[in-house]
Amino acid sequence: MLAHFGVLGLKSILTDTKLLKEGSDAKDEPESAMKDSGKGLTGIVDPAPVIDPTKFEKSEKAKDLIVLNVGNKVLRKIQHCETAVAMWSTLNNLYTETSLPNRIYLQLRFYTFKMVDSKSIDVNVDDFLKFVADLNNLQVEVLEEVQAILLLSSLPAKYDQLKETLKYGRDTLSLAEVTGAAKSKERELIESGKFTRSGGEGLLVDRGRSEQRSGKGNGKTYKGCRYEGRDLTVNFYKDDKRVLSGRYHLGLYYLQGIVLRGEANLSRAEKNMTNVWHSRLGHMSLNNMSELVKRGFIVDEDVKTLDFCEHCIIGKSHKQSFPKAKHVTNGIMEYVHSDLWGSPSTPDSLARAKEWKAEVETKTEKKVKCLRTDNGLEFCNKQFADYCKKAGIKRHITCTYTPQQNGVSERMNITIMDKVRCMLAESGLDQSFWAEAASTTRFICLIDHLTLR
Repeated sequence: MLAHFGVLGLKSILTDTKLLKEGSDAKDEPESAMKDSGKGLTGIVDPAPVIDPTKFEKSEKAKDLIVLNVGNKVLRKIQHCETAVAMWSTLNNLYTETSLPNRIYLQLRFYTFKMVDSKSIDVNVDDFLKFVADLNNLQVEVLEEVQAILLLSSLPAKYDQLKETLKYGRDTLSLAEVTGAAKSKERELIESGKFTRSGGEGLLVDRGRSEQRSGKGNGKTYKGCRYEGRDLTVNFYKDDKRVLSGRYHLGLYYLQGIVLRGEANLSRAEKNMTNVWHSRLGHMSLNNMSELVKRGFIVDEDVKTLDFCEHCIIGKSHKQSFPKAKHVTNGIMEYVHSDLWGSPSTPDSLARAKEWKAEVETKTEKKVKCLRTDNGLEFCNKQFADYCKKAGIKRHITCTYTPQQNGVSERMNITIMDKVRCMLAESGLDQSFWAEAASTTRFICLIDHLTLR
């Protein structure tokens, strides 16, 4: 934009804030007299400032030029400005950051500039010159020799020989010399086949060669790949098989061929919903699931045949059952089965037993006559024995480590732990999660009892 101002002769108007005539004084305007109403004295005052019509016209042209060169978003920020100077000052304040942090940031980026190996020399030099222009806008001047030294140092490793050559045998170094030498080295690397901008293996097409356009063949080989040009057509070969072909037209080679859509075969595993419900319900048997289907809790199509479940074999295997014990009773509370689930504690067990006895005897109006328990310490202790003797309760105690003899109370424990082991085996969780599995099983057993019993 500054170049446009220079061509139109408007550059000086961007710094003129008053637009006054040069050398204007009191002689340019008629004198104005001011009379004192009391004494009749007259005095001469300073003349009013005079606007230069030529400068005003230039300012209007500069404003129009600024408006034409900015977008709507920027225009909304400067539309309140009345002069070209005000517009230009507002643009500088908005987009030319002259603070110390910005100057430090730009100079660090400039002095640590490194060329990107995947870009050409022209693109890298253009990026470098952008930094120089930004510093010039901030009134930070960089000597041309310093620019040349920094640009030379930023060249990639493949230009190390060029760096050594330019360092010695000369008194000064210019930016144009470094740029020209780097571009010549780049062309040399391209022609020798040692230059790939993507960093990986690739093929380079020498577009527009005169011998190709004239119909003469020309081919090069690079890492097992080669190409040949003949009759305005270039062919690429991989392991002596043609893989690409292009036709030359107006300076470009157009790929000959069509794009084929790729196809892929996918497989999807079909879920056996019977196995899914078997796992969800804590490895419930097929008969019980069929009963849930009859009662409308599970869709009929989801329960068909149950596959062999290894986890059920692992979790539900038991020793041979004990023969059933026979206890003849004539009424409730005559024979009570009891067991404790958890850590044994004599005071807590005795206190809970007393509370339970008082509650059930009040509700049933019957007395507990016989109590069958295992041989655990929570039941086999002097305090519990004295309490039962005082209350007239007969004791039946099973053998140590023989829960089969206390089958009624242990049956529910076995049912719960069976489901716990099955779920832990299937999920692969550690034994430390047995409490969470038992809590989940408790609700499943409650559903089982309410719906199937």
